[in-house]
Amino acid sequence: MKKMTTVVTLALGVCVAMSASAGADEIGGFVMNFVPISGDASALNGTGWGTSGDTFSDPADFRMATYEVTNAQWDAFVAAEGVPTGTPAAAYNSNPTAGGPNKPVNNASFFEAAQFVNWLNTSTGNHVAYKFVETTPGDPTTLTFGVWDDPPEGDGTNLYRHKDAFYFLPTLHEVLKAAYWNGTSFNTYANATDTLPTPAEACFSAAGTWDVGSGAVELNGTYDIMGNIGEVQENDVNFLYPAATHMHRLGPGMYLVPSSFGAWAGWTGINNNQSAEVSYGGLRVAAAAAGMPGDFDGDGDVDADDVDLLCDNLGDVAYDLDGDGDADEDDMIFLIVTLVELQDGSGRVGTKRGDFNLDGFVDGTDLALMKTAFGQPLMDYADGNANC
Repeated sequence: MKKMTTVVTLALGVCVAMSASAGADEIGGFVMNFVPISGDASALNGTGWGTSGDTFSDPADFRMATYEVTNAQWDAFVAAEGVPTGTPAAAYNSNPTAGGPNKPVNNASFFEAAQFVNWLNTSTGNHVAYKFVETTPGDPTTLTFGVWDDPPEGDGTNLYRHKDAFYFLPTLHEVLKAAYWNGTSFNTYANATDTLPTPAEACFSAAGTWDVGSGAVELNGTYDIMGNIGEVQENDVNFLYPAATHMHRLGPGMYLVPSSFGAWAGWTGINNNQSAEVSYGGLRVAAAAAGMPGDFDGDGDVDADDVDLLCDNLGDVAYDLDGDGDADEDDMIFLIVTLVELQDGSGRVGTKRGDFNLDGFVDGTDLALMKTAFGQPLMDYADGNANC
């Protein structure tokens, strides 16, 4: 059995996913679609919520996967990493049985879901979200889930999720914000009409699941939060880290409950042991808010500093801009021709290779810069260094 690469490893540079298009990340040979979820403050912040019995806290800006994780996506994970394994064995002894490639994966325990998310992170050059340690080094069957130290690894409140993770399982609060927040208040139902959905709109009171996205689009662009497979949530039922009960929520909606529960904002799903693999249990992924493509230093601009960073990190997949799985001259051309911001205050983007002062022209000024920089140490792109 192949050793899982979800063992705690080093952080791999900048948190960047390979963007296939706006709202879509290319990961492990497939595209995962996301919708942006606002971190706007709500009137519910600091108050109780429905059946969860906890105090609601508005999450920061993040992205929620448009669809539940499918069998095809799970199979890509298994092909890359091997069948997930660890301790306790009961959390890993059932395989997905939901049917076709576009059905939501099921029989996924919290631990298996966490390892899937870790793979999303490591395969895109990001830090793992969840801590797994081999209690017997070299034996992957002893991989045991743990909590991060705080500081520097946790964020002070959630010690399950590493603060540098890019992909993660959503908490209950993130699910609620993605499903029911309309920009001003919370809906009762997770659709734009704020009405009880029909069986054609959400998969509930059914014998099984349907292909992801088969129903109606929900309030914020997601599908199937109101039904289909139950989705494991990151937090334990009491938002304690670690949980005394080791219980996580599944839901809110799933095919075997009526819409009056699964689609209703006040019903937050069912409790499920973190080791349990159940036929109605799958997962949905969330991700950090998307940064500006090409803004490698995170300063809000795509400029000569970012050109220098790409130059220094050619070959590092975390700097792949064109989504072909590597960082090379094609990415440098893509950055300069498509993304870099001109410095003339016009707001225009894109220029030509050799436009060192980023004014939109390759002319005598750029030639003079290159002449001055030629053979000199510590010269950057803005200085006229063409050696990248």
